[in-house]
Amino acid sequence: HHVEATYLAWIDARRLDNIFPARFFEAFGVGLSEGSDFGLPGYVRLNFGCRRLLLRQALQRMKQAAEGK
Repeated sequence: HHVEATYLAWIDARRLDNIFPARFFEAFGVGLSEGSDFGLPGYVRLNFGCRRLLLRQALQRMKQAAEGK
């Protein structure tokens, strides 16, 4: 397995019990890609090639969404 540098993170969202986790997070203002589009159902793909502030905000929103807040 050859590892390459990337600005992508695969996040396991299976605990949400939602077949479209990216849509779930989109309702909280976070744009992600469905893992199922890339052969990874239950995962979301996060592109973190952005400003740190924007990434922090997105991760905070994802945390709040996952915690039901």
